[in-house]
Amino acid sequence: MISDGQREVIRQFLERKGMTFKPLQAEMIDHISCDVEDRMATGISFEDALESALLDLPEDHFEDIQQETLEVIDKRASMSKWITYAVLLMLPLSVVFKIFHLQFATEILLLSFVLLGLSLLQSSLHGMYLHRKKRGVFRVLLFVLSAVILIAGYGFKISHLAGAEILILGSIVMVLVSIVVNTFHAHRANRARENLMTFLHEKYSPGIDRFLLLLLIPIAIGKVLQALGYVQHGIVDPLALIVIFGGGIQLIALSWRAVEKQILLPIYQVVIAQIFSAACLAMVFLGEIVRMDVRIALIVFYTIVSAWLALKVDQTNSIIPTAFACFVSLIFSVWGLCRLDFVSGHAKTIIFNIPIAVMLLIGILLCRKYEATRTYLIVSAAGYMIEYFK
Repeated sequence: MISDGQREVIRQFLERKGMTFKPLQAEMIDHISCDVEDRMATGISFEDALESALLDLPEDHFEDIQQETLEVIDKRASMSKWITYAVLLMLPLSVVFKIFHLQFATEILLLSFVLLGLSLLQSSLHGMYLHRKKRGVFRVLLFVLSAVILIAGYGFKISHLAGAEILILGSIVMVLVSIVVNTFHAHRANRARENLMTFLHEKYSPGIDRFLLLLLIPIAIGKVLQALGYVQHGIVDPLALIVIFGGGIQLIALSWRAVEKQILLPIYQVVIAQIFSAACLAMVFLGEIVRMDVRIALIVFYTIVSAWLALKVDQTNSIIPTAFACFVSLIFSVWGLCRLDFVSGHAKTIIFNIPIAVMLLIGILLCRKYEATRTYLIVSAAGYMIEYFK
């Protein structure tokens, strides 16, 4: 078995030969390591085995492979990028059409859902193909299909088509199964280089973060117009739901990566928090299938557990992320008590107002260095705007 130090020797050699693209570099390190291990099995040293393996390769082999790979990736990434841009354009456009009571508003929203599903499928399948030697293709596929089916279910619901509840229920079950399986797999030691799910998430995470942040802009504008009486209630709620679900899954995936890097300890508390957070999030999306009081309780539990999980992932003692995470937990706890009639409804005016809404948005900006906490605040801000501007 090749040691980490020997893998580092191979990595440095590849960099000297011009292979600097990290995902491809990692694949090539695995390939060369396997070849070297086979040669070492005959009794020769690591240095001799490595030299022998490299002699069998052409002089400019690594640089040529990188150039060809990057050309393919650029073409595929360009397609995925333009689909994402189309989604970001069409989702707010559907809201504008609804505000002015224009024709085809619902059709544009549904088309944006279709494009969102296509973007998710295209980028995931492309990543699975490029890194097919890594473990976890089935787990990635299960998760992607569950997300696409959930998008389809809400598309059916918006169109008032039969079968919407069945699609949503089926997708939520698939999401929960996928999250449980991926959670336990992430807790297996020394799997970070092999796990396709977390490998792809690390690659796409910055883009997901930007997508969620950009969607918050039309949500905030739409909710302000709603509060002023210019637009009808709930017109931007579909966008907010996308942010909540996408951000919630983003937070879970960030915690998987932290576990694989052995940042998150103790293990059992983290496993419980990951599964509980995911279960609360997913069950809320069942809608009317779950009783309202149960959904309210799930939202409150989610905000508390996810706040703890986000702070654990970021591994920070800084007062800013800690204060905002605790603040959000307090807000939604009081909200839950109000909705369940344990506290007077007048308390709602204390926690739902313009200054606090602005504070949440400022918190997202201040926590830009704390990826998990910022994701948590993005989810919370979207949920806050749904409830505040009712």
